[in-house]
Amino acid sequence: MLDRKLAFMDSGKDLARYPYPLGATWLGNGVNFAVFSASATSVDLCLFDSLDAQQENIRVPVTEQTDQVWHIFLPDVKAGAAFTVTG
Repeated sequence: MLDRKLAFMDSGKDLARYPYPLGATWLGNGVNFAVFSASATSVDLCLFDSLDAQQENIRVPVTEQTDQVWHIFLPDVKAGAAFTVTG
């Protein structure tokens, strides 16, 4: 699923998208992630190749924050990707 280790991260694309709706939302061309936290000082999005994976395939720092909602858009992630959030 993430066979290219999200090469777009080095391409300079604007990854900030929407602080809503909360959670992971498929937009047809990628996934928007939005997570609320009143106290986080940083957030990382961890992506896994499968639900059974023991370790994340890649960890992406989420740098955009709007009204205590951390958000990022990842165009190379497909619907159904397994993820968790740290921070």
